[in-house]
Amino acid sequence: MKRTLMVCAVVALTIAIAGPAMACDGKTASGEYKGKCSKSAAKAAYDTTLEKTGCEKTAKAASSKAMAEATYANTYAKSGCSKSASEAAYKEVLADTGCAKTATAASQHAIAQAAYNETLEKTSCSKTAKKAYDKALKSASKTAEAKTVASADATS
Repeated sequence: MKRTLMVCAVVALTIAIAGPAMACDGKTASGEYKGKCSKSAAKAAYDTTLEKTGCEKTAKAASSKAMAEATYANTYAKSGCSKSASEAAYKEVLADTGCAKTATAASQHAIAQAAYNETLEKTSCSKTAKKAYDKALKSASKTAEAKTVASADATS
C-alpha cells in the first residue's frame, strides 16, 4: 500500500511540474518569466492585473505585454537575434489578439523591457535602466513607423 501511494505521489508531482511546461511545448522564458511560456505569462499577468485594478482592458494590455516579453526572451535566448525576437513577439501577440496595433505596441514594449532588464542587471540603477527603456521604445516606435510607411508605399 505504501509503495502504491509513493508511486501515485511521484506521478502526481511529475504531472504538476511538467504539465504547464508541456502545454507550452517547452518554450520557457528567463528573467521575470523564468519557467513560464508566453501563454502562462500572459495568463498570470491578466489575472494579477485584473485582481489589482478590476479593469479588464488594463488586464488585457498587461497580458499582451507579458506574452510579448516572454516570447521575446525565449526567442532571443535561442537565437541571440533581437530582430527575430521582436518578430516572434509580434506574431505571437497578433495570433492571440488578432490586432496588429496591439501586437505592435506589445512587441515594442518587449524590446524596451529587454533593454531595461539588461541595463538594470549591468548597472543596478533603475534610473539608468528607465532611460534605456525609453530609448529602446523610441527606437522601436520609429522602426515600426518606417515599416508602416514602407508597406503603405508598396500598396499605392
